[in-house]
Amino acid sequence: MWRVWLFVGWLIWLVTIAASGSMNFLAGHELGRSHQEAYVFAAVGVGADGWKALGPVFIVALLRSHRRVIATLAIVVWIACFLVAVSGALGLAAKNRTAISDARSSTRSSFDALTRDLGELEIRRSQLGAQRTQAEIEARIATVLTRPIVVGEHVRGTVSSISAACTKTDVRTATACAEISALREEVASARAAQELHVRIASLREKAEQLRRDGGTATADPQSHVIERLSRGMLAAHDVGLALMLAMVAMIELVSAFTPVVLTEYGRSARATPVRAPAVATGRDQPTPVATDLPSTRAEPVLLRRVGGIFDYMAERVRPSPSSSIRGSDLHVDYVRWCEVGTRAALSDKEFFDEFERICAEELRGSIHPVGNRYVGLMLSDEMKALPAQRMG
Repeated sequence: MWRVWLFVGWLIWLVTIAASGSMNFLAGHELGRSHQEAYVFAAVGVGADGWKALGPVFIVALLRSHRRVIATLAIVVWIACFLVAVSGALGLAAKNRTAISDARSSTRSSFDALTRDLGELEIRRSQLGAQRTQAEIEARIATVLTRPIVVGEHVRGTVSSISAACTKTDVRTATACAEISALREEVASARAAQELHVRIASLREKAEQLRRDGGTATADPQSHVIERLSRGMLAAHDVGLALMLAMVAMIELVSAFTPVVLTEYGRSARATPVRAPAVATGRDQPTPVATDLPSTRAEPVLLRRVGGIFDYMAERVRPSPSSSIRGSDLHVDYVRWCEVGTRAALSDKEFFDEFERICAEELRGSIHPVGNRYVGLMLSDEMKALPAQRMG
């Protein structure tokens, strides 16, 4: 199963290092004045990013081999590359975040200005009141112009012919021309109302488009939300800077230290822990054994005996249903027993785990823990009158 997690870790690291390398490539590319210079600086950024990722692996290996001087030089180079990678990624992130924020701010400003203009036009149109259509008014003007002028019993002409369409002053057409003048003002008002209607419709269409483009949103919604959650303790522009720094730090740190972390994880997962049988069971006692070494002579290698729980209980522990002993005192007695017999004592956790297992499985609970004490036993030096009997 550990191989699956190791594979997933390397896969995620590849995605992160690709993103980090791309950021440094683009940041370096912007520094060149020509295409050749741009690609040179881009290559420097990618190289710094690569050493930033692999440097810790080499540094750990050098430290393990006690090559401290070389490891120090490698650390200096790694720090320089790390700073270059961070500065490049930070500059690119700042540029993009600023551009996006400015674009959103510009869209919001345009939407607000358009909304104000639309409100003013709506007020002007409402002030004009109800209007007849321009065609209706012009038809009324034509009717008045064709109205006949009667003097006595004779028709002397029409309003249009006598007043030249109300361009000449004539007493006979004064009333009709006054009516036409009012109608012509109404035509102008209707024409203005029509123009307002067209302009309002156009502005509404633009406002709807700006709304879809985020005209009602803030320039930096994420920073705005965090500012509100902090109840104004954090300013929006400070939040934006902190978020940008956190993102760059995450990318650079993950891409830098993941290889050494995954390498060490794989090393620890592949390692097979070596357990001494005596530690696991407490029964077996290693004896001196001789191993053939590739040298001029073969010498026996003595293995130190490990303090077995069964042997200790056989020599020191006696059953006593009415007696009890504290766990700490029991372990101290065990350690002393190991020291007298020149045995290697188990840790307190290993001792109590095995001791309780023996009591539960092989002594069938005749000795059991109650709080920090063990009930049902006494130490042999406290019962010298009874003959020793081997337990288990």
